[in-house]
Amino acid sequence: LLTNITNLTQERDQLLTMITNLSEERDGLKIKNKNLTNERDQLKLEKNDLQMSLGKL
Repeated sequence: LLTNITNLTQERDQLLTMITNLSEERDGLKIKNKNLTNERDQLKLEKNDLQMSLGKL
């Protein structure tokens, strides 16, 4: 019984570690997504500015 409890405790600890790692990875991906969204929006603005400049020529 003690061995089973020890094994379950170790498994629980491993799962908690995995959850923590996945949470950190998720947070990193959310930041990356936000940065990419900002970059996309900036490129759209630059594209529009260029199109307006070319239209005035």
